[in-house]
Amino acid sequence: MSGSEPGSDSVPDTCRSAASSLSEARKKHNAAFATFQTLVKDGIPLASFGVDDVHAEYKRLQAVGVRFTQPPVTTAVLDDTCGNLIQIAAKK
Repeated sequence: MSGSEPGSDSVPDTCRSAASSLSEARKKHNAAFATFQTLVKDGIPLASFGVDDVHAEYKRLQAVGVRFTQPPVTTAVLDDTCGNLIQIAAKK
């Protein structure tokens, strides 16, 4: 994902720290890291959170600068700026 790579100027410091830890983990668990990268590349979220109104939450998060990878239907997928895709879904 653009702007999510370790060392990118748009990556928050907390993500840089996590990326450094991931680099160390990749040396020990290369297959798991490759799987993670494939999930992100294929647009598959790392996590999913239930919300009461996915459309309202989408608008709220978009208003504070969150970049979504798909518009809401009953779910929406966002980029957490650390290279993970997170899904929110309507609880109803």
